[in-house]
Amino acid sequence: MGIHANWVYTQAFDEKENLTFKIAGAETIVPPATSCTRAGCNSATLSEKRTVEARLYTLRRGILPIFSQSLYCRHCHTRYYHNYSVQEAHNPAAQREYYSTEIPNYIHVFESCYVERALCVYFETQLCLSHATSGGIARVYNCVLAHTSEDPSASRLKDELAGDLVLDSFFLHALLRDKRHRGLVLKLPHHGHQNHRFDEALAKRNYFMVGTGQEMWAHTCNRCTKMYQGADGNWYRMAAGVHDGVTVRHVACSVHDCKEALLSQRDLFCYSHRDLLKVCCIRGCDEVAESGYRTCTEPTHRAFQTAAEQKNTAIGPNNGLEEPSAAAEADVQSSLRLKGRLYRNWTHNEQLFVRCCGVIISRATFFGSEGVSGVNTFLKATFPPRFPKSLPSYIFYDNNCQFLKHLRHIGDTYFDSVGLPVDVFHFNCKHTIRDAFCQINCNPARFKELIGADGKWVFNSSAAEQANVWFGKFQNVVQDMPVIRYNFFLDEMIAIRNREIVKDLTAQGQGPHLLSEEFLRGTSLSSIATM
Repeated sequence: MGIHANWVYTQAFDEKENLTFKIAGAETIVPPATSCTRAGCNSATLSEKRTVEARLYTLRRGILPIFSQSLYCRHCHTRYYHNYSVQEAHNPAAQREYYSTEIPNYIHVFESCYVERALCVYFETQLCLSHATSGGIARVYNCVLAHTSEDPSASRLKDELAGDLVLDSFFLHALLRDKRHRGLVLKLPHHGHQNHRFDEALAKRNYFMVGTGQEMWAHTCNRCTKMYQGADGNWYRMAAGVHDGVTVRHVACSVHDCKEALLSQRDLFCYSHRDLLKVCCIRGCDEVAESGYRTCTEPTHRAFQTAAEQKNTAIGPNNGLEEPSAAAEADVQSSLRLKGRLYRNWTHNEQLFVRCCGVIISRATFFGSEGVSGVNTFLKATFPPRFPKSLPSYIFYDNNCQFLKHLRHIGDTYFDSVGLPVDVFHFNCKHTIRDAFCQINCNPARFKELIGADGKWVFNSSAAEQANVWFGKFQNVVQDMPVIRYNFFLDEMIAIRNREIVKDLTAQGQGPHLLSEEFLRGTSLSSIATM
């Protein structure tokens, strides 16, 4: 699969080896302007053209050898590339400032690698809908899509697509789209390791996404919002959603419920708790750990570590060389009753809030447990006081009876206007008729508005369970990602899936749209906002 290109030969410059050599390329990628666009330069003519060899990864034309050119402004010391400009590139703090126009067709990901935007869309679609790994996507591309019909170039660059390039293409394309959507300019460090080039930009977007940041947060449609006629004869708007936890996790500090990020994926503790590495890992023991061990010298504590380590060996205890002594066996048996942590800790789950049409509007990481106090915090972040009309009429949750007890115990009235039924599936399976509190307050059948004239449920209260099936498959994809990339990746997967769901809802005539900010603040009767 490929094209027959009109190959052009040119002189290319190798900056590392400081030499010029002759190569062939399918096309030349150039800066978008020939004069400086910075204020104060008065459109100074750009000069000092530099041509380097690069690779262009495309969806339909395979991997092409290309030329990448840059131009320089001597007045403000800015070098212009195809996607971005860099002022005073010699400065360690220099930044790549991306042009605030449309997302480019060719995205400059690595120094010598461009990726076609259509291919970036292909990558993110595979990641989202097929739950493919970056390495798997790269292998399929190299086998099926990478080849051109002809390549006379004697290039020294790699021809194969790597998994790292797949992920970096995904992150950079998503950042460019996000900045364009919010009318901002993307800036990335020009120097430093490629693995951390996106970190600051990703972290800023992650902070923005907390609570109400998803682009479909204000979503409504005929599937998740209904109109019903009250006893007074008036018509009322009724919206509903479901929240639930799903086991997708990342490594975390071994101190319970600590939310500080680890410096390395291999660390057991965050920076603030790093001194705990010197303390015995057995819960309740404050003795200093012996050098080379994670426990103190107490025999039962040492036996705990030994037994845990032997679980990871192919041969049983003592490697089959001799029978353990009675005292050693007693220590092992005593150690089984101890609790401690020798290996990496993981977060508890991801919590999703899903509209009954399937659109996911919010996500949060629960670190220590799925406690009802954490659920309270999550829901208030999703439906904050500044948007009083964002609160749904009904929130389905499989543990709403305990959540409601918690609210009443602490005197919290925030959700007094919201019905809190248990979702239909879990109520029928797990909530018994003997639980009077649940039957009176959380039985979905007691909320008459939830049952239509045909006797069927008005809302799909299993929307979260269905979303969890899709979301849970990302565990193998994200488990080794640093937390900054983990959060960005999952939020972006949700956004991509939401767009597909909204396309389907539109095709089905369900009228999906976004509620206006004025309506959500309670300052306007108009609920329509632009999608």
